[in-house]
Amino acid sequence: MLSAWHIDNSCICLGTHSLGVVVYCIDSHSCIHTHNVGSSVSLGQMAFRTSLLAYVGSGAQPSLTPRKLTIANTSDGSVLQDFNYTTRVLAVHISKQRLVAVLQSRAFVYELHTLDLLRTIDTPANPLGTSCLSCSLEGGSLLALPIHPACGTVRVYNLMKNGGDVLAEVAAHKTELAVLALPQGTKAFTFRRGTYPAAIHDLAFSPEGHEPSLLCASSSHGTIHVFRLEDPSCTALVCGSTHSRNPAAVAAASAANGILSAVMQVSPMPDMVDPPRSIANLKLPPSCQGAPATCRVLPKAKRHGSCVEVIILVATLTGHLYEYKLLELQNAEGPKCFLAAQWSMLPPKM
Repeated sequence: MLSAWHIDNSCICLGTHSLGVVVYCIDSHSCIHTHNVGSSVSLGQMAFRTSLLAYVGSGAQPSLTPRKLTIANTSDGSVLQDFNYTTRVLAVHISKQRLVAVLQSRAFVYELHTLDLLRTIDTPANPLGTSCLSCSLEGGSLLALPIHPACGTVRVYNLMKNGGDVLAEVAAHKTELAVLALPQGTKAFTFRRGTYPAAIHDLAFSPEGHEPSLLCASSSHGTIHVFRLEDPSCTALVCGSTHSRNPAAVAAASAANGILSAVMQVSPMPDMVDPPRSIANLKLPPSCQGAPATCRVLPKAKRHGSCVEVIILVATLTGHLYEYKLLELQNAEGPKCFLAAQWSMLPPKM
């Protein structure tokens, strides 16, 4: 089971083994749609809160091969278009204007409203389908893809220009990349996750305008690390490495300068400070610690008097959703954090 968050964090789209695609609503904590295609689905993604659904089969039956991306209308169950490829589809991204299918050695960029192919981007071997598409409600589509199979260099494409003009290159890690997160921004940070190596399953920024500005990283150790971005406007490309001891580390100052020069034509920035550690570590329940997890910070932090309460949601491969609360973020000894609630995202068995 794999999960994909909607752009506004209002829903989670689940690809399941027996129920097809399940859409779970965060506000009501209920399953609001099930698109049962008769077999296992490996990837599912819905375009905002619309009836447009993209999904990829797991190969359990010939009609749902992992080499086919299907675009369907959930309102009447009709298939709008099938895209067939020669290799497995590893990731699917949808922005307000673009649809992107990522394969092991290339990415296909489509116009979302017409489903016309705009560009094919060749890449080196990318067996994890490592990629990200900017999530801006106002528009704009920036796609980040690794450009080297053994080192962590990323190329950023502006999909609104000729279907994918190169905007910048980022030298982020010395080893291959596993996860990318790309919001809009102007400055890069480096963070230290922990002492022992771990694989990063997901990276998530707090939404634009959220105070305090945060970055969450979920690791294979069953822990969600929360980092504070000192300047709320300073967020850029974040890359998680597969083997680095600092898997949430972001682009170096030279990379940030490259992005800034390409976008804003400003003078170079000074070197970055030593990597700070996370301000809080959230531990998943023992039953879910071996399962990959994705995380999100809710769009707004709640305020109780002078105390700010931050909500962090964590969805696991087991189909569970956990809500954590962080209090007293200004506390010198670190914020207080606790598990506030949990739900199953799957519909009840009939």
